[in-house]
Amino acid sequence: MHARQPHSLNQPTTPTTDDRLLRAQEVAQMLAVSTRLVWRFRSEGKLPSVSIARATRFRLSDVKRFMQSGT
Repeated sequence: MHARQPHSLNQPTTPTTDDRLLRAQEVAQMLAVSTRLVWRFRSEGKLPSVSIARATRFRLSDVKRFMQSGT
């Protein structure tokens, strides 16, 4: 057997602001568009999302990258 090495999960982590997960409504407000358009961007693969259980969220860092790309 191998000896266990200390794992980073054992240490508390502090998420950065860019790791924050947003709802579609929050993304729509940031982009000044409708939530329907946010869902279209997601379905077209232009805006990545994260699924947690049955909820879909968007990482703030991905939204910022999308805004900078001008897509």
